[in-house]
Amino acid sequence: MGLGALVFSSPYFVSNKYEFSSLKSTRNCVLVKNSTSCDSGERDTFKLYKYLFFCGQFLHGVGAAPLWTLGCAYIDENVSSKMSSMYLGIFYTMAIIGPGVGYIVGGQLLQIYVDFLYVNEDEIGLTSSSDIWVGAWWLGFLMGSVFCFAIALPIAALPKLLPGSSKSLQEKRTIEAHKTSLSSKAMHRGFGRTLSDLPISFWILATNAAFIFLSFAGATEEYRIFSNFPLSFSDLFLYFSTGLLTSALAAFSPKIIEQKFHISPSSSALLVGLISVPSAAGGTFIGGYIVNKFDLKVTGILKFIIVCTFLSACTSVVFLISCDTTQLAGITTKYIDETALNGDNLTAKCNANCSCSQHEYDPVCGVDNIAYFSPCYAGCYESNVVQGRTVYSNCSCIHLTNSSLLKNLPEAYNISIEAIRTKCSVNCNKLPFFTLLLFLSIFFTFVVSMPSLIVTMRCVVPNQKSFALGLQWVIIRVFGTIPAPFIFGKSIDLSCIYWKPSCDSSGDCILYNNTRLSIYLTILVVPLKCLSVLLFSCVLIFYEPILPQTLQSESEQEMLHSNN
Repeated sequence: MGLGALVFSSPYFVSNKYEFSSLKSTRNCVLVKNSTSCDSGERDTFKLYKYLFFCGQFLHGVGAAPLWTLGCAYIDENVSSKMSSMYLGIFYTMAIIGPGVGYIVGGQLLQIYVDFLYVNEDEIGLTSSSDIWVGAWWLGFLMGSVFCFAIALPIAALPKLLPGSSKSLQEKRTIEAHKTSLSSKAMHRGFGRTLSDLPISFWILATNAAFIFLSFAGATEEYRIFSNFPLSFSDLFLYFSTGLLTSALAAFSPKIIEQKFHISPSSSALLVGLISVPSAAGGTFIGGYIVNKFDLKVTGILKFIIVCTFLSACTSVVFLISCDTTQLAGITTKYIDETALNGDNLTAKCNANCSCSQHEYDPVCGVDNIAYFSPCYAGCYESNVVQGRTVYSNCSCIHLTNSSLLKNLPEAYNISIEAIRTKCSVNCNKLPFFTLLLFLSIFFTFVVSMPSLIVTMRCVVPNQKSFALGLQWVIIRVFGTIPAPFIFGKSIDLSCIYWKPSCDSSGDCILYNNTRLSIYLTILVVPLKCLSVLLFSCVLIFYEPILPQTLQSESEQEMLHSNN
């Protein structure tokens, strides 16, 4: 993981510096036709850097995968059955606090200019509230790489059995594995140590309905079918559900909140971190604590999971909450000298002679509280840097001369300033309510994560624990984590109102329809949550534990066979 973080930050060091100041002079209104040809060679070079990001993410996955399979099995095998849920709860809580802290720290690092080592942002008139601001995204990965390398050696030094643990811990456990026709084979000593046991081991899990349903339910949560197989596959469906939603929302939550409530990327990342740390980490720890406190068995755990997942589904309507869509001149609102808005047309009478380019997106907010694609499309002829912010005057498309937008600037400038490079304010007070419901939704989603893991490990025989966790995570990744960003990303793209023109493609989306975005997200999330409830219920219905007398009979047969 340390090497992956290092590779992920490497594009910053091998690429050219962020070029903003060289474009500044071409974004004002000029009466001479500007050249807007594309430098295809430079664009092709930048495209190659994505492979470094792919490689970094691949290394992240290779390094993290053993933590969720071998790591969980290692903890479970070195503590008592009762304390296992507590320690695993702490383990998963730390795994959630980490990304949450990462969002918070990353949000603060985005307040730092990307090239702060070489450029003073005050001199170029940029602030973190500008849409073309680029923060120090690479710095967090560099710090993470150092921490990963530092912690790798202590983890590598851990023994197979921790001091104080013994084989008697396993002998004292009550086996609650789901009963299948091949359960006895998996319980033989030495089973699973050779490759010849792999097909049988796989088939035992494939005919374990509880495991299957649990796993796919988990994957839909990272997104949110039924199987006629007997029970360990019910666990699998469950984790498919969980994995799908969790993966998608982890990837897009900052962007969604930024678009819905018109806040900066750094503020959005900070808010996601502040919400996710107490809700997800608290939910994970409390889920493990409840299982440990009340010493719940598999059926009791499943009932607890079903109730919490239902509450999570109810709070998922949080995505219907949003502020109004940004008023962008020529796209969602008309210019002041136009009688009507006929389609997407950034050009109006007030800027028709300005020779503006749609390739140069540099949004400004006018004193009329309307956003403009660039100073050129606002018809602004003059610009200055005041207190570290670029301000514009003599704007032919803006006719108001007084606004709260100017309250923090010196009064001497207020008379002439007509636009500022910043986001326009939106009269919306829905963010606190959204934050509360999102907190509850995340809490109820993660409060079942530890109980679900406990059910997974209890519904398979001890010899198959590591293999079952590995297979489960493969299913979660294939059916949940991997497709989730594509599906949710597509739904976000469908809500785009205006794509910035590019030389060889449609470019980036610069404006989303918040109402449409809310509806698409709700249509995806709520049904997936309901599917999770259904899949967890299937686990409860199909689960059939191995009876004590069956265990005793199989043990006697094994002893008799060994004596012969």
